[in-house]
Amino acid sequence: MELAGISTRRCVKNVLIIAAEYPPSATVGAKRPAKLAARIAEHGWSPCVLTMAEGDYELTDTSSVTDAIRAVPTARVPCGSIWIRSQRWRQSSPGLPRLAEYRMKVRSSDGAGLPPWALGRPNEQERP
Repeated sequence: MELAGISTRRCVKNVLIIAAEYPPSATVGAKRPAKLAARIAEHGWSPCVLTMAEGDYELTDTSSVTDAIRAVPTARVPCGSIWIRSQRWRQSSPGLPRLAEYRMKVRSSDGAGLPPWALGRPNEQERP
């Protein structure tokens, strides 16, 4: 049906929700994207969720998956445990702990443990 050259046919409004946590993940972070997807589907939008594969979640709760959540198309991609990979990276970089330790000393107000030249007092001790 057209009215003055404008189609009155409803346009489908698509939205992609990218969420690391999504049901059946048992974390609280899975609730917001699930509720958002269910609510916008009620209001004429067509949501699609991109999330991690179910095997990548540490804790799962299948009772949190409702019919409204099942109705939302979901694409799951395997990505392994992101947190574990980030910890391996930190352990393989020996300079990072020393850098973090230095930053903590610099941020302290008294500068305890820092050489005097680092505090702007070059007369007390020469820089190596």
